[in-house]
Amino acid sequence: TIRFSLNNLRRLELLSLTDSLANVRNRRALHLDVQRIARPDDEIALAMIDLDGFKAVNDQYGHFVGDKLIKECAVILGEICGKDARYYRLGGDEFAILVIGPIAGNILEGICHTLLTRLQRPIQVEDRQITLGASIGLSRRTKDSRLSSSELLRRSDVAMYVSKEAGKGRTTWFKEQFDQSREEYQQLEADMRNALKKEEFRVHYQPLVDAQTARIVAVEALIRWERADGLRIGPDVFIPIAEESGLIDPIGLWVLRKACEDALPWGDIKLSVNVSAAQLRNPDFPIQLGHILEETGFPSSRLELEITETYLVGDPLVAGRSLEMIRNFGVAVVLDDFGTGY
Repeated sequence: TIRFSLNNLRRLELLSLTDSLANVRNRRALHLDVQRIARPDDEIALAMIDLDGFKAVNDQYGHFVGDKLIKECAVILGEICGKDARYYRLGGDEFAILVIGPIAGNILEGICHTLLTRLQRPIQVEDRQITLGASIGLSRRTKDSRLSSSELLRRSDVAMYVSKEAGKGRTTWFKEQFDQSREEYQQLEADMRNALKKEEFRVHYQPLVDAQTARIVAVEALIRWERADGLRIGPDVFIPIAEESGLIDPIGLWVLRKACEDALPWGDIKLSVNVSAAQLRNPDFPIQLGHILEETGFPSSRLELEITETYLVGDPLVAGRSLEMIRNFGVAVVLDDFGTGY
């Protein structure tokens, strides 16, 4: 009876340390490995890997194919890591690689470069050839730093997002200034939330003039932000943060409503409003647009929504559904920055 109970306990412990989908070690196992295996003087290097393009695979082919792809990626990781490193699935499309010992950082960096090269080749999932990329963040603990496994993960996570923002498909080592940049980002995000409540945003209108008649035929709505302290923040600074934080939805809807209200009495002048790709990825956006048109009384025939071609190329199925609904309202859709490589 005692032997049976011990076997059950071991089996339960193994299950608690194993990812049920990929059948590899999980996040809890990573923390335990750092605690149990690493000696105080050991160098530890940790990589966090986020698969680029995985969400699009799930959306296009379904979660069954997505799950199969996760399993294939786990197999690839096992082949590349061999005996030099341990690998884990943290959840979703995130994996981690851990190296402990002399020149751990050099070994890990080499493994990650090999992984990026391997992911350039298609992965066979049933009858489909699927190509993914990866954004990787690296961090290390030397004998002098005494960092916990949680802190190593956090640093790798921060560095991974830097890789994503730099264009994906690359590795980035964590630097102390990343934390400072993150703090500034979080402060700007908090300031934007307050700006929305306090109505610090303004909509300016750039006219489009008919060269023959000198008559204004259309205006483009442009958002501007002047804080209470007088500091002006450019849209090139706050719009990317708004997109990443999810604030682009309330800010974009506010601009759309404000522009429709302002332009309503301007005769037959057309109104052009830029719409972020992040807004269009929200399946509720066409419905929200319909409510704004109905509540403001703005004629849909006078409204143009400007979108970038990146949105159309990046998610054509979702784009097609949303744009069809928008056009059904009678709203025109135009491509902004077409052919510029944006």
